[in-house]
Amino acid sequence: SATIGGVQYGRTLQVTPKKDFAPRVGFAYNLFGNSKTVLRGGYGIFWNNPLTGTSSSKAQNPPFLLSQSFSTTLTLGRRLSDGVPPPPALDPNAPPSGTTRSLFNPDFYDGYAQQWNLNVQQQLARDVMLEVAYAGSHGAHLVLKRDVNQAPPRVGVSNQDVNRPYIGISPLLRGLSQVNSTGWSTHNALQAKLTKRFSKGFTALASYTFGKTLDIVSDTEGATLNAYNFNYDRGLSQFDVAHTLTASWVYELPFGKGRSFGAGAPSVVEKLIGGWEVTGIALFRTGLPINITQQQGMLSTGTGNRPDRIGSGKLSNPKPDLWFDLAAFTPTRDNTGTYGNAGRNLLRAPGQNEFDLSLVKKTRFRERFEHQLKFEFFNAFNHPQFGAPGTAIGNANAGVISGLLFNTPMRQIQIAMKFAF
Repeated sequence: SATIGGVQYGRTLQVTPKKDFAPRVGFAYNLFGNSKTVLRGGYGIFWNNPLTGTSSSKAQNPPFLLSQSFSTTLTLGRRLSDGVPPPPALDPNAPPSGTTRSLFNPDFYDGYAQQWNLNVQQQLARDVMLEVAYAGSHGAHLVLKRDVNQAPPRVGVSNQDVNRPYIGISPLLRGLSQVNSTGWSTHNALQAKLTKRFSKGFTALASYTFGKTLDIVSDTEGATLNAYNFNYDRGLSQFDVAHTLTASWVYELPFGKGRSFGAGAPSVVEKLIGGWEVTGIALFRTGLPINITQQQGMLSTGTGNRPDRIGSGKLSNPKPDLWFDLAAFTPTRDNTGTYGNAGRNLLRAPGQNEFDLSLVKKTRFRERFEHQLKFEFFNAFNHPQFGAPGTAIGNANAGVISGLLFNTPMRQIQIAMKFAF
């Protein structure tokens, strides 16, 4: 155990949480008593998993961590048969070595999220249902890293090491990344879903989401740009998608037994013409946020910087060679200690537009054998899925898209056969 700031800590060297209460409640109500209109809702608190990242671990610092390297030459100075030499004696009072260290706030608390939703389900026909919902969540005590040894911004100072808070204690020490539980996030979304259950050889599902997610950093390994003003990085989450529309369907073509040829034992013609099935998945969504930066960083802090925003930045007809308006951003006049006024993640990369289709022919023989021929078309219309443009104002590739979105191939055609017995 240890006493830090007058507080007694146990073996964990942090406050042990004892109030991780996770209530959950939900309800469903038949509004008009005819079971065609149902109102549902729910609320719950969900706690985050413990930290597992190496840079967030208390064991990554002395005296728990001690690194040592060994080297030899082609001469017989050191042999493997001699084994590894014993480590040097541990001195807990020795000053920290190296240029970076990880810190863990002893007042770290478990993160949690409050989630709530309210939705209405309406039956439109015997096999058609419409659902409209509002869903929201709020995250608190989320992991947020802060460089406590970052020099504060000072106009006219061009050496970041002059004003580092701990430069007098350890002149070689630079970054001190402290893990805190002061992060937060909010999410609000309108959701709609239309379902057509399978009947008459057809089923379909369409879903639409209009949402917005805000935070300061979007992952546990992220850090704020300004260690002295977290709100400077308040903006859209890196994974935020404003609009998403997906649709899927399965349609058995009306040919063959039980269709245009009537009932009875299928003839050879019915076997050849019938049994065709068309399926597909369509995806439309807006692009992920992009963070506009500038080529020249902040000299007095040693960090990056964002430019000043003097216009919208959006173009009416963006193209890969110019995705946003460069004239809407200008580098800061002072690059020593002035942050730009451009917000974080204020523009968006290209969206995604993709169709996957398949055509399947099923043929049965003597009720025991089935042959299946399948034609599959991934990204059937060969729509290019562009990646994000360059975002550093002052760089030659600013606003220019130079590649495709990761893991989104161009059109692929696949033909397969299967025989089951």
